[in-house]
Amino acid sequence: MEILKSLGFTDYILLVWKVVHFCDKQNIPLGLGRGSAAGSFVLFLLGVTKIDPVKYDLFFERFVSKIRAKKKVVDGVTYLDGSLMCDVDMDVCYYRRGEVLKYLEEEFRGKTSKIRTLNTLSGKLVMKECGKIVESNSETEMNRVSGMIPKLFGQVKDIQEAYDEVEEFKSWCDKHPKTYETALKIRGLIKNKGVHPSGILLSFDKMINTCPVEFDSDKDTVSCFDMNWASMFNVKLDVLGLRTVSVVNQACKLAKIKEGEINYNDEFIYQHLYDLKRPQGIFQIEADANFRVCQKVKPKNLEELSAVLALGRPGALAFVDQYAEYTNNDVYEPIHPLFDDILKSTGGVALYQEQLMQMAHKIGFTLDEAEVLRRIVGKKKVKEVKKWKKKIKEKVKKNRLSDEWMGYKGNVDVGDVLWKVLEDSANYSFNKSHSIAYAALAATTAYLKFKYPKEFFLALLQMTKFEPDPITEISKISMELSRFDIKLLPPHLLKSKMDFSIEGNDIRFGLLSIKGISDKSVEKLVNFRSTYSNKFEAFQASTEAGIHLGILSALIQAGALDMGSKYSRSKVVLECQLWKILTPRERTIAFNFAEQGNDDLVDIINQMKNKVDDEGKRLIKDSRIETLRKKYVPYLKIYEINKKNESFANWYYENALLGYTYG
Repeated sequence: MEILKSLGFTDYILLVWKVVHFCDKQNIPLGLGRGSAAGSFVLFLLGVTKIDPVKYDLFFERFVSKIRAKKKVVDGVTYLDGSLMCDVDMDVCYYRRGEVLKYLEEEFRGKTSKIRTLNTLSGKLVMKECGKIVESNSETEMNRVSGMIPKLFGQVKDIQEAYDEVEEFKSWCDKHPKTYETALKIRGLIKNKGVHPSGILLSFDKMINTCPVEFDSDKDTVSCFDMNWASMFNVKLDVLGLRTVSVVNQACKLAKIKEGEINYNDEFIYQHLYDLKRPQGIFQIEADANFRVCQKVKPKNLEELSAVLALGRPGALAFVDQYAEYTNNDVYEPIHPLFDDILKSTGGVALYQEQLMQMAHKIGFTLDEAEVLRRIVGKKKVKEVKKWKKKIKEKVKKNRLSDEWMGYKGNVDVGDVLWKVLEDSANYSFNKSHSIAYAALAATTAYLKFKYPKEFFLALLQMTKFEPDPITEISKISMELSRFDIKLLPPHLLKSKMDFSIEGNDIRFGLLSIKGISDKSVEKLVNFRSTYSNKFEAFQASTEAGIHLGILSALIQAGALDMGSKYSRSKVVLECQLWKILTPRERTIAFNFAEQGNDDLVDIINQMKNKVDDEGKRLIKDSRIETLRKKYVPYLKIYEINKKNESFANWYYENALLGYTYG
């Protein structure tokens, strides 16, 4: 707390707490923590994060560094270097993120904006684009050429440097001078612009007084500065809408349990992760790479699950087998005895950035200095990295850390070992605070999936409407449900609620998830029907709700009005189509027949020809029968075709509307 206070960060921390407090008051679900903020005990005590950093050995210095933070006094006012401030990212309920943004806009009226992102033509991209446009080279060829450009500390080198250092790349460029010369001219130019997906700027003054702004397609204010420049003049908040936060909150409500009572190291979780066959719905693990890592590592606790997430990234995948050998067979590959106590827990792999900090601390740097070193390597600041190589050598010499002085066999330079780890790990080392927080969320979803599958999958299905391709997601979940003996029942005009819902031991498809029906139409339909509705009332409800006949016919053929085995779906579709061409008076008469036990609409029309009302008039005239017949015949022909191919018609419409078949 004293460090935060001395650096002038307390106002920022309280600002973040204010947002979290608003979410708590409005019952807006929040994540467990994100990024390096999970390493702060103060944030944990304030309820901003929900992971105890002491318990999991997370570093505060990874979040805030006294050396890295810079202040400047101008005209008696103290300013902080925005790019070097601590940064608290927040995961919030996906569909309620807008409420948080609205709160910030109203609380700081005129002082908020979105953040502009600028994508430039550089490195591999500029070579690929120029090669395809200038000389019409293929995508495959330019992927090969751009692959020749090397990286240094995880950063792709400039094409000029690559030309000077890589003979193969130089040879290709000499044979294709137009492409190379064009690339040199346009490198660094802005290719396109966008908006940061989660960043929000807050200003001490009106935003238009602190940076240039423009309006996006939604008429929202967007800073014209990118994130780095904008944060020099303003405070940046990251508010990300995360679907999993919503799923966990809803599943816990349905299961009537408290999220905070779930033990992330519960043996029950890891029994199921040990031989995981299908990862659907398990946060982060459902990604292909992480799933494969999980199957190899077979995590037994939160620390190992955290390692799975860290190993699942492209640069770290090369170390999966080494780590799995350690967790499964206790095979450890030391890189140097001095660092055994730091690296043994991850099988000799410097998996986390915090481990790099510990290694630097071990040879004599303070943790604040170690964080500066980590940041320089992580941000790929090549010139700064070279300076630190010399400092490392000096520390080793000053603290007499050679193998000879420490009594180790061999003659390995500790400084060289550390430097090699720093160089290599720039491509793969991960933030442990973030990894632990997200692993805890993954453990939570695994617990809910296997302990309360019905409630968990219901919550998952209710979130599919926010997916880019809802039908595909629903189809994936439906395949998973069968493993839990849960059926995904089709939408039903008389039984479905607006959203997915539990029905006995199964889950019923929601009407809102059907393509072609508006929210207002569904709401009218649900409000109209009664507990004892019959198919005629369903026909009438859909008519009054404004549902198109074609959509309704497809729904019925897909099973949305199944009422036992009395009528085939094709027959009910035919009746629905006939209903639509009846007058209000004729429908009323049909309702009367239904009350007397006859709900065959075709038969009712035939009977109406021969019956009279109280005044002795026929219920329907011959001329009207002829009109109905002309309109009815086309539908009858379709019915005859579908009747002969009933199973195929059912299968086709089930797939077309729902994305899967249940027949």
